Amino acid sequence: MSNNIPEYLSLFDPEELIVCSFRYYVGRRTISTVSFANNLRKNWESLPDRVKSVIGNDLEFEIKSFYEDDAPFSPLGDPCDREAWMNLYQKYLDTKDRL
Repeated sequence: MSNNIPEYLSLFDPEELIVCSFRYYVGRRTISTVSFANNLRKNWESLPDRVKSVIGNDLEFEIKSFYEDDAPFSPLGDPCDREAWMNLYQKYLDTKDRL
Protein backbone atom coordinates (compact mmCIF):
# COMPACT_ATOMS: atom_id res chain seq x y z
CA MET A 1 0.00 0.00 0.00
CA SER A 2 1.17 3.48 -0.77
CA ASN A 3 2.29 5.78 2.03
CA ASN A 4 0.58 8.63 0.20
CA ILE A 5 -2.67 8.42 2.11
CA PRO A 6 -4.96 11.32 1.23
CA GLU A 7 -5.33 13.83 4.04
CA TYR A 8 -9.12 13.59 4.04
CA LEU A 9 -8.89 9.95 5.16
CA SER A 10 -7.23 11.11 8.36
CA LEU A 11 -10.57 12.68 9.28
CA PHE A 12 -12.05 9.20 9.79
CA ASP A 13 -11.44 6.39 12.24
CA PRO A 14 -9.76 3.62 10.18
CA GLU A 15 -11.33 0.85 12.27
CA GLU A 16 -14.78 2.30 11.75
CA LEU A 17 -14.20 2.58 8.00
CA ILE A 18 -13.23 -1.09 7.79
CA VAL A 19 -16.15 -2.31 9.91
CA CYS A 20 -18.68 -0.12 8.08
CA SER A 21 -17.33 -1.20 4.70
CA PHE A 22 -17.56 -4.83 5.76
CA ARG A 23 -21.16 -4.37 6.88
CA TYR A 24 -21.97 -2.65 3.60
CA TYR A 25 -20.51 -5.48 1.51
CA VAL A 26 -22.08 -8.42 3.36
CA GLY A 27 -25.02 -9.59 1.27
CA ARG A 28 -24.04 -7.56 -1.80
CA ARG A 29 -23.79 -9.34 -5.10
CA THR A 30 -20.87 -7.82 -6.96
CA ILE A 31 -17.27 -8.71 -7.80
CA SER A 32 -16.06 -5.99 -5.46
CA THR A 33 -17.55 -8.00 -2.57
CA VAL A 34 -15.25 -10.91 -3.34
CA SER A 35 -12.31 -8.54 -3.72
CA PHE A 36 -13.05 -6.84 -0.39
CA ALA A 37 -13.48 -10.14 1.48
CA ASN A 38 -10.27 -11.49 -0.04
CA ASN A 39 -8.38 -8.32 0.93
CA LEU A 40 -9.60 -8.63 4.51
CA ARG A 41 -8.46 -12.27 4.61
CA LYS A 42 -5.10 -11.46 3.04
CA ASN A 43 -4.46 -8.66 5.54
CA TRP A 44 -6.14 -10.30 8.53
CA GLU A 45 -3.06 -10.33 10.74
CA SER A 46 -2.65 -6.56 10.32
CA LEU A 47 -6.18 -5.75 11.46
CA PRO A 48 -6.83 -4.67 15.06
CA ASP A 49 -8.31 -7.38 17.29
CA ARG A 50 -11.48 -5.35 17.86
CA VAL A 51 -12.10 -5.19 14.11
CA LYS A 52 -11.47 -8.94 13.76
CA SER A 53 -13.92 -9.67 16.57
CA VAL A 54 -16.66 -7.50 15.09
CA ILE A 55 -16.20 -9.02 11.62
CA GLY A 56 -16.09 -12.56 13.00
CA ASN A 57 -19.18 -12.10 15.16
CA ASP A 58 -21.10 -10.46 12.32
CA LEU A 59 -20.13 -13.24 9.91
CA GLU A 60 -21.15 -15.85 12.45
CA PHE A 61 -24.59 -14.22 12.68
CA GLU A 62 -24.96 -14.04 8.88
CA ILE A 63 -23.85 -17.65 8.41
CA LYS A 64 -26.29 -18.80 11.05
CA SER A 65 -29.03 -16.81 9.31
CA PHE A 66 -28.11 -18.39 5.99
CA TYR A 67 -28.34 -21.95 7.29
CA GLU A 68 -31.19 -21.60 9.79
CA ASP A 69 -33.57 -19.02 8.36
CA ASP A 70 -35.89 -19.69 5.47
CA ALA A 71 -35.20 -16.27 3.96
CA PRO A 72 -36.01 -15.65 0.29
CA PHE A 73 -32.49 -14.26 -0.22
CA SER A 74 -28.98 -15.16 0.87
CA PRO A 75 -27.55 -12.85 3.54
CA LEU A 76 -24.13 -13.76 2.14
CA GLY A 77 -24.81 -12.88 -1.50
CA ASP A 78 -24.25 -15.16 -4.48
CA PRO A 79 -22.26 -18.42 -4.26
CA CYS A 80 -18.97 -16.70 -5.17
CA ASP A 81 -19.58 -14.08 -2.47
CA ARG A 82 -20.54 -16.76 0.05
CA GLU A 83 -17.32 -18.65 -0.70
CA ALA A 84 -15.23 -15.52 -0.06
CA TRP A 85 -17.07 -14.82 3.22
CA MET A 86 -16.68 -18.44 4.33
CA ASN A 87 -12.94 -18.27 3.61
CA LEU A 88 -12.72 -15.12 5.70
CA TYR A 89 -14.78 -16.73 8.46
CA GLN A 90 -12.38 -19.69 8.48
CA LYS A 91 -9.48 -17.24 8.91
CA TYR A 92 -11.35 -15.73 11.87
CA LEU A 93 -11.90 -19.18 13.41
CA ASP A 94 -8.22 -20.04 12.93
CA THR A 95 -7.17 -16.96 14.92
CA LYS A 96 -10.15 -16.50 17.27
CA ASP A 97 -8.32 -17.89 20.31
CA ARG A 98 -5.67 -15.15 19.96
CA LEU A 99 -8.13 -12.25 20.04
